[in-house]
Amino acid sequence: MTLEREVKLTASPGFRLPDLSGLVPDCTSGQPDTRRLFTSYFDTSDLRLARWGCSLRYRTGEGWTVKLPAAGEEGVLARLEHRFEGRARRPPEEAVDLLRAYIRGARLGPVASLRTVRRRVELRDGAEQVVAEVVDDEVSVMEGRRVARRFREVEVEARDGARPDLLLELSG
Repeated sequence: MTLEREVKLTASPGFRLPDLSGLVPDCTSGQPDTRRLFTSYFDTSDLRLARWGCSLRYRTGEGWTVKLPAAGEEGVLARLEHRFEGRARRPPEEAVDLLRAYIRGARLGPVASLRTVRRRVELRDGAEQVVAEVVDDEVSVMEGRRVARRFREVEVEARDGARPDLLLELSG
């Protein structure tokens, strides 16, 4: 289990991630790493998980992830993140057990499929430790094989040990 602390920002379709070196004192940025992600989100038919600020997803190459709400500072999304191995079609029982209080007796099933082109840049401090990650996501929401919707999002996520104000400084 890890605590995820991030800020999410909406980006326009033509947005390009700038060079982030020097954006924050004593931080340098690496070269962008581009990946293609395929993600399926699971929820109840009435979206109970989403309404509670939780999520359950399967991502190719990463497995299953459960995110549960946690206390965070203003402007920062904080969630407890749990990862599980398992096949794509059915969430592992251990993951479902974490969500029982939210779903009660309702059944879980796929509610959204996403294809994402992710450009990721790591920010390092003076000691070369990764303190944050900035990702630029081009997301396609799929309905079968058809793209139903597209959006762009930038996420800034602090790593463990990063100073508390780093996220707000990077996103401000």
